[in-house]
Amino acid sequence: QETFCTYAEVLYVECMYGYDAMIKYVQNQMSMAQNRRAIVGTPDVHQKGSSDMYAKGSAILHTIRSLIDNDTVWFDIIKSMTNHFKHQTIDGREVLDYINLKSGRNFDNLYQQYLYNPKLPEFEYKLCGWGKRKTLKYRWNAIDGFDMPLKVTLENNKFDWIYPENEWKEMDLSIWKKDF
Repeated sequence: QETFCTYAEVLYVECMYGYDAMIKYVQNQMSMAQNRRAIVGTPDVHQKGSSDMYAKGSAILHTIRSLIDNDTVWFDIIKSMTNHFKHQTIDGREVLDYINLKSGRNFDNLYQQYLYNPKLPEFEYKLCGWGKRKTLKYRWNAIDGFDMPLKVTLENNKFDWIYPENEWKEMDLSIWKKDF
């Protein structure tokens, strides 16, 4: 519940001050995350998780919103969750399964990386070649199976998704007219 309460602050800022202010607010929250321990503690050993459940947890929800890339679906998930779980005692896995079901996506690797692992994933990339014959090589340095897509811009005002995984991938950049 701490994660959702902190994320409610993000939504309030967006509602009152707009999307750009909300992005700055999320960035500020993320700067408070320490990433020293996993958010979810070891089960059945009375070990608390990290206080990152506030800032990092909120950022995770915003990341899922960005990956769904459809605010109608996202806000339906957030609003319907309350009714779906009304008068129940639930755990985090049930919430995650609900988000997966309602979004039609499987965010299990994202959950594993961000909730059960203190380290943040690292996006690694290399630009190879010269002139207009450039190749972008990229991957995630993260837990096995981590495959979170990234929205990038390779031309002014044009965004597209790339799909890094643990293994290096390549993209020919010569299809874009702009020199890098």
